[in-house]
Amino acid sequence: MLVKYSSPARVQVDARGVRALLKETSRGRLSAEAVEGVISGALATLGVPAEAEQERFITTLATQALEVGEHMAELDKQLAELARDDAAFAQLQPWMGTFTAAVITTHCDPRQYANSRQLEKACGLNLREKSSGEHVGRLTITKRGPGLVRHVLYLFALRMVQQSTTLKAWYKARRGYSEDSKKRAVIAVMRKLVRALFHVARGAPFDASKLFDTRRLTCDAPTALNPIQPRVTPRPIARSTKRARSRVGAAASG
Repeated sequence: MLVKYSSPARVQVDARGVRALLKETSRGRLSAEAVEGVISGALATLGVPAEAEQERFITTLATQALEVGEHMAELDKQLAELARDDAAFAQLQPWMGTFTAAVITTHCDPRQYANSRQLEKACGLNLREKSSGEHVGRLTITKRGPGLVRHVLYLFALRMVQQSTTLKAWYKARRGYSEDSKKRAVIAVMRKLVRALFHVARGAPFDASKLFDTRRLTCDAPTALNPIQPRVTPRPIARSTKRARSRVGAAASG
């Protein structure tokens, strides 16, 4: 649409043409509400009218975005063709996508590890704690191994949280475990998915119920009557370490 109608003014002039174009190019996947929202937004805009140079710039960017999308689709086809004889890729590609499956099988092929813990360690997602006599560190991932693997797994975890109601429910509960833990909750999902990845690469179907205790999960969105409550206890105290308890006792006695 931006290639042909590069400003709200152009949408206003030919609203019927925009409506037909969106319906045709989306192959009917755009809802009528979404199409009418685009048109009504253009009709009600209070913004400064676009200059001719700005319209040409928008058209150029939109054209380049379409070309990049077509190029990426072609690369996906080439990757799938090159790896069609790879059994692990064939198992992972329908679940993870072409690029993600190609990165995993190239850098951390699940078949070369004896168990899921070894795969988790190879991906740099195993946990470690940096502590000393004066400091109680937090658990963090080791980040060993290829960073590209963790990058694609992070994006895959975000996608799975949106697609799987079980994963979304567990993610929300994990996110509510402590303050400022959104990213930590995503990493926790990554660690779960790596364990599933080990078995999916060997032909097992993905089953979220095998990763989580679904009896304790509420897959519906939290309501105002039962919101997710964040943890308010500081992390060292929540761990109940001996050093943390002695520190709290000394502070209380002081």
